[in-house]
Amino acid sequence: MALAESELAVRDFTAVLQLSPERVEAYMKRGDLRRASKNYKDAITDFSEVIAREPDNLEAYRKRGTVYLEAGNKVGAIDDYIRIIQLGGSQEDNDKPYLQALAGHPKMANVYFERGILYRYVYDWDTYLDEAAQNFSRALQVNPNFTSAYYHRGLSRLEMHPPALAINDFNWALAARPTDADIYFSRAQARFQAKDYAGAIDDFTKVLQLSPEMPDTYYQRGLVYSALRQWHSAISDFAESIRLGAKVPAAYYQRAIAHAQSGDTAGAIADYVQVVEKTVSKEQGEEVASPSVNDRAAVSYFRGLARFHLGLTSAFESEEHKDNDRNSYFDGAVTDFSKVIELQPNLAEAYYQRARAQLSAIDVSGDAKEKLIRLVQADLDHAISIKPSFAQAYLKRGLIYCSQKQTEKCIAELSKAIQFQPDWAKPYYERGHAYAELDRADNTHALADYSRAIDLYPDYLAAYRQRSIGRLYAKDLPGEMADLTELIRLDPQNVETYRRRGEVRLELKDYRGAVEDFTHAIELHPGEVGGLDHAASGTYHDRGYARFELGDGRGAFEDYVWSTRVDTCPHCQSGSLPAATADKADSFYEKGLSFSLRGDKSSAKDNFEQAAKLYRTGGKMKRHQLAKYQISRL
Repeated sequence: MALAESELAVRDFTAVLQLSPERVEAYMKRGDLRRASKNYKDAITDFSEVIAREPDNLEAYRKRGTVYLEAGNKVGAIDDYIRIIQLGGSQEDNDKPYLQALAGHPKMANVYFERGILYRYVYDWDTYLDEAAQNFSRALQVNPNFTSAYYHRGLSRLEMHPPALAINDFNWALAARPTDADIYFSRAQARFQAKDYAGAIDDFTKVLQLSPEMPDTYYQRGLVYSALRQWHSAISDFAESIRLGAKVPAAYYQRAIAHAQSGDTAGAIADYVQVVEKTVSKEQGEEVASPSVNDRAAVSYFRGLARFHLGLTSAFESEEHKDNDRNSYFDGAVTDFSKVIELQPNLAEAYYQRARAQLSAIDVSGDAKEKLIRLVQADLDHAISIKPSFAQAYLKRGLIYCSQKQTEKCIAELSKAIQFQPDWAKPYYERGHAYAELDRADNTHALADYSRAIDLYPDYLAAYRQRSIGRLYAKDLPGEMADLTELIRLDPQNVETYRRRGEVRLELKDYRGAVEDFTHAIELHPGEVGGLDHAASGTYHDRGYARFELGDGRGAFEDYVWSTRVDTCPHCQSGSLPAATADKADSFYEKGLSFSLRGDKSSAKDNFEQAAKLYRTGGKMKRHQLAKYQISRL
């Protein structure tokens, strides 16, 4: 474009902006023209105006950074590139020329550090751990005194390599920050992995001196004392962990082991029972104790129950306990119940519990799975032969038939469970599910069973959910609305329930109520700019439709824009995390995201800080760092 044409185009865009100052695309195009004519100062002003209006506009940061670079302002260029990384828009291969032009500048350490943080905490895939560590190493090559890079490289290495490398990084970090409790905590975990138990105890003790508000430290130190077979010290630490509410029920389980090892059988059994009581669902109605178990078999029986329920419960899941650990609990439970059967072969409950544990541990297919199923069925048959009125065994046998698509046999077994224990809600619920699978067109029996389950247990969340689905098939919108409202009462943090009730209200033309529900869903899970999040995108879209029907055209347009912004990039942290599974820290984190999307940085910062504090208190250091990362993006 000739210079005169360029100047005329700049004037045209200026005239457009005088009439419509909100037209960010006009600022972008005028900025491009000014950059092409080397009017860097005004080009930077244009791109800065876009950023002021749209703080997450990646293209504006990229363009302004390029102008800074061409103008010789490497600090400005690096700062903008760091912001691009924080917004998840870094493309290392495409950005090589840009980065080569900035090579050697001291602030490049921050670029590599931020990219390491992105790989470590936002992408959060095991395949990116090495990329994260490499970027932290590059940061340290530029700035050998970058303490945070040592710390985060240590955290990455701890998941990839033998702990010695991580310990070395933590040593360097502590040399610069000798009062940082987080680094001591991480080094203690690394030392524990390295079997340097004395060093781990020293570090956990230091954490408690520096940050007594981290009660998870007592639990972790208790594990070290257990490894040293210092049972009384372990019991003391687990007791303090329980008192402070950290790692329950795991702390009861570990204390039970310590009690048993120190000869306190009664204390061990009491703690194993506590594990079950802390983890068993009220909906299950499973019996915690077996009054007929004899003294010789008691410890194995209750330890088996504890192991089984620890394997089941999501409350025990954490960063350091993955699926293979849960299977090890199921396998341990099978071993325990087999021992009980050796000691007391006529105890029906032992066969039943072993069947449950075997069924939960099955992760094979084909002939091997069929063989295990036959073993499970044999145990259930044996339990029923010893105790013909064993309602729980009938239920479990019925569920196996259901899983094999033998629905009529399943219903017959569940009916026997109801016959022998008519005041137990679960078999009604499961039979309702079986009836629903048998005939979706006529769900009268299913709805009746769900209703009976709710009568017996008015807080039966799963029964309300299934009944709401049944009423959906029956086109009973008022009934479905009533069930969804009960679900929200029982689980007010569940995103999907608000979304569905909003959809029902749309069908009922209750647009104001629909906006209210979709807004609740967005507050709980707003998605992220660039996140491939179809569910969040649909929520914005549906709220936009409801707003349009209410005459709120501007609000509808804003929602349609957000609908596209949260559904674009497969690499960004997002997805549907059901808020029903989130703890208090996750709730603060999601609210922080919501406020951030709305541009309320102060409220976002407050919520992210609360989340970071709670994650740290609970020893969830990866989530703690992710919350801190979100604060850095504000």
